[in-house]
Amino acid sequence: MASSTNIIIRMELKKETISFGEVAVAIGQFGADIIATDVIHSGRDSSVRDITVKVPDSTQSALLDRVRALAGVKVVNVSDRTFLVHLGGKIEVQPRMPIKNREDLSHVYTPGVAKVCKAIEEHPDKAFSLTIKRNMVAVVTDGALAAGVAYANPMWQWLAERTNPDHATGPLSTVIEGADVFVGVSGPGVLKVEDLRRMARDPIVFAMANPEPEIDPEAAEPYVRVLATGRSDYPNQSNNVLCFPGVFRGALECRARTINERMKLATAEAIASTVSGEELHEHYIIQRSAEQLRQLRLVGQPAGF
Repeated sequence: MASSTNIIIRMELKKETISFGEVAVAIGQFGADIIATDVIHSGRDSSVRDITVKVPDSTQSALLDRVRALAGVKVVNVSDRTFLVHLGGKIEVQPRMPIKNREDLSHVYTPGVAKVCKAIEEHPDKAFSLTIKRNMVAVVTDGALAAGVAYANPMWQWLAERTNPDHATGPLSTVIEGADVFVGVSGPGVLKVEDLRRMARDPIVFAMANPEPEIDPEAAEPYVRVLATGRSDYPNQSNNVLCFPGVFRGALECRARTINERMKLATAEAIASTVSGEELHEHYIIQRSAEQLRQLRLVGQPAGF
């Protein structure tokens, strides 16, 4: 089944030139359904409407081009629910104590904050109760590149030595022949149906480029036994939502200073354990949303913290 999206088209209609019914007919020609229509403004000569349309992703651009081309129609804006929930940002910071006067300010800021700083200096562990440090993670990197070697990455050599013992060379279409598993963390469209046909029988494909995977899931499905992508609208979603923020919560709980390999393995095992043997099948190898609290408890223990 082709995926679809609800979009909201705000348009101005010239009453002498076009009717809403004509617009509705044009929209329907692209396999779209009108979910709702809201009149924002109605004047003598024109009206402004918000029209919510469920449209297949494959025809969305063509539909919008057609609507814009209609005589008497001016498309003011196009949005969808994703953009609406991002309006104004998604995180809000509010003070826990309202500051109504100078005395309140003296407690939460200078000079009162100096007392808190001195207390933390004398007893560093108090930072976990007197600040938000217990909920903060710092990620530090220099991000340096060697001069004259653009995009060089020493990890590439390390990975090649450990994941390519046969020293296979050539394009993906060559090295994928006979492979049981494809793990993609690259970009859209790099994997072709012809490549899947060259793989071993019942291949497993993790096409995790996001938001567009290495191969269209619907094109790949007839040729694979198990398919996972980074998207939430297909089975077996595999991306950072599975371990975020759980792995960081676990690290904060045990006050770890780094995320090591043992913690990563513990996280992976915790995620895998959320699907029982009875539940496991091709379209359900992993939960859509891992049990975060259970996961964070398991992360620290095997890691030795």
